[in-house]
Amino acid sequence: MRSLAAGLLVLATLSLPLAGCVTEGSDGPVVRATGEQRQAAIDSLTGDTPPSSIEMARGQCWMEQEKKKNVNNLDAKIAAVDACVEAKRKKYPNLPPAG
Repeated sequence: MRSLAAGLLVLATLSLPLAGCVTEGSDGPVVRATGEQRQAAIDSLTGDTPPSSIEMARGQCWMEQEKKKNVNNLDAKIAAVDACVEAKRKKYPNLPPAG
């Protein structure tokens, strides 16, 4: 009987934090992107749009390296991405620093 009571106590304790995630009439904290939003995100990484953050600049530089098919040497790829990010920092001086 004690193990049943202990099990119910553990179950109740674990379910309380999860109850805060459920909201009435909404999709909850996770929102799915539409096809247009996904395509805009892909275009922002593959195009030459000015990056709005260092993470976006790194993504753009990584995608440039992916196109070059230099996949085998990861150290060279990372060095090329770092050099590309520095070039973007010079090109876009208002780029916020890494957070």
